[in-house]
Amino acid sequence: MLEILVVGFKGNVHRASGILDELRVLDDKWILDLADAVAVHRKVDGSVAMDQSYRPTGRRAAEWGSTIGLLIGATLSVPFIGDACPMVSEGVMTAAGLGRIGIAGVDASFWAGALGIAQSFVELAGQLVLPGDSAIFAILEVDDAAPATMRFQKYGGTILHLSLSIEQQSKITRLLENSAR
Repeated sequence: MLEILVVGFKGNVHRASGILDELRVLDDKWILDLADAVAVHRKVDGSVAMDQSYRPTGRRAAEWGSTIGLLIGATLSVPFIGDACPMVSEGVMTAAGLGRIGIAGVDASFWAGALGIAQSFVELAGQLVLPGDSAIFAILEVDDAAPATMRFQKYGGTILHLSLSIEQQSKITRLLENSAR
């Protein structure tokens, strides 16, 4: 099962990136379940920048990066993220591009209908990264996200959790594949 965690830090544009640095050196067992993670922050002008990516390796790395980018684009309503790695940029542009290809009213209700992602999750995640804030968007391949959630709780911030079903994962994959054509 895929678990999505969004951890937001109010009033600190560097906190998410610092925590991602710490995760790289942790010896916690749950780190093996971390498929990918991205630290972002919103500048005072409202634009969003990617500070860094956990950048896993392996056959599914591009898919995870694109999926995180799609979630960032959906929740933060941004057309592009400065300094993003190519996979994350692809996902962000897919989210932004949906409005340009004729899908009217691409908002939280769209994500609920098209992908089965709770409208409240999209809206709450968007509120975590206002100007001057930072957040980590993480994907875990695990049946139980509790160890990761407990670790993130130690850093403070607000944690949102979303479990993606096999059907939701398939919908996201199809959406990303169709946008690449």
